Amino acid sequence: MTIDSLLYALIGLYHTLWIPVEIAHHDGTGIQEAQARGIDVTYDAYAYIAGSSILGAVLPVWTYEDGVKAMLERIVDSKIRDKIKKELKKRVSAGNDWNTVVIAYLSNEKNKQYEGRSIGEIARVEKSDPIDVVCNLLLEEKGKGMCIFRNSRNECYVFNNLRDPNNYIMSDGWGIAPYAPIRKGLPHPRAYGAFPRVLGRYVRECRTISLQEAIRKMTWGPAQKLGITDRGLLRESLWADITIFNPATICDKATFDDPHQYPVGVEHVLVNGQITIQKGEHTEVRAGKII
Repeated sequence: MTIDSLLYALIGLYHTLWIPVEIAHHDGTGIQEAQARGIDVTYDAYAYIAGSSILGAVLPVWTYEDGVKAMLERIVDSKIRDKIKKELKKRVSAGNDWNTVVIAYLSNEKNKQYEGRSIGEIARVEKSDPIDVVCNLLLEEKGKGMCIFRNSRNECYVFNNLRDPNNYIMSDGWGIAPYAPIRKGLPHPRAYGAFPRVLGRYVRECRTISLQEAIRKMTWGPAQKLGITDRGLLRESLWADITIFNPATICDKATFDDPHQYPVGVEHVLVNGQITIQKGEHTEVRAGKII
């Protein structure tokens, strides 16, 4: 073996053993134990007690084997639906209430009437089984659709995450606005208020973490973890991604019932050194870059 090939083998071994790990949508369970074993692992979450996902997430994982098309072919079969009902009956009886699974977005115009309503409510009104409601909507929507899981967590979940130095703050939001054509359904309010919520409620009001730590979790921390060395800090020669806000007034306004609301307290935003938000209003400048 040559010196070069040995070096490449050692580099490969290093990367095999020391690949940094980032777990999204996690509650921190097992992180410290993994770190004690030498694994470079951190995680991220958003500061809400409710989660959101695709509508089909309420179905068992096995229904999605071989993809969405295969799932749609399965749920047409009444025997498959009976199997799903039997399996999910245990899950619902364990505290997963269909009344807390709320439709957030459907693309089919005739199904817009269901946005903002729970699966449980739709099933009662239409005198149908909740699984049939979900399956019928998925078939009509060709597998698309979003839902929100109301009260799927508790406030302690949020407090514990924010206080954990191994946690980063995420939004998991979409690029939407309160006006057409990019106003879509009744999305999770995180799309509008994820970061202002932390700064207003959990920093200023609850004093869960310091302002400095919250900013680290939103900026330099994630950038460093992803190996992005020219962003995330206010420093000469780095890209100027800057949000200027009032710490005394910043807060989220978006709610689950009325999510299409911008936060307050954000004065100016610079993207790559160009003013994108000025005095709370968009300047129409689009200076974003693919990283």
